[in-house]
Amino acid sequence: MYYLQLNQQKQVLSRTKPFTIKGFTFQTLKSSNLTYSGTEADAIYSYDGKGYREGVMVRELTPTEIANKHKLFAEVIEFFTKYKPYSGYKPIQYATVWNDATPAIYMEVERSTSKMYIQSLYDDKYLYTHFIMTDLDIKIPSKELRDVVQYAENSNDKEQYSKRMAGMSAIPKGMYERSTVK
Repeated sequence: MYYLQLNQQKQVLSRTKPFTIKGFTFQTLKSSNLTYSGTEADAIYSYDGKGYREGVMVRELTPTEIANKHKLFAEVIEFFTKYKPYSGYKPIQYATVWNDATPAIYMEVERSTSKMYIQSLYDDKYLYTHFIMTDLDIKIPSKELRDVVQYAENSNDKEQYSKRMAGMSAIPKGMYERSTVK
């Protein structure tokens, strides 16, 4: 679970309800009634509310992505940056966050009339993306929306400790085809 101070965690949980899919539990805004569309391998659970839209997208990883998971977050950032409906071609702020043993990429972009809060994480088979897109005049503070999106629990975390290592941002020699690390 994403590390939040106890008061922050209580505040997030007071505004949210759990939404569980394939071993991950996300916190969604209490007013969001997510509806399902899509297929087992490529689905979106979404809700259009007054002043905001929230959703959880799930898609199956391709064999190439499974073989190259070290490139997955860079590809997610590139996708959101280059896809005009999401980024409006505006700069995206992003950071790596940890939900216990599960790494995730968090992104935020302010567009001309809205702001998006996005977190993507993955397991051995699927990529999960939780997002909230709000009008700029929404009354919920940005910090709270960010905390809601970043809050995720993985029921398989115990298995992940043996698969994840600290220092994921280091580039081991030979990891990339054109590595400049000598």
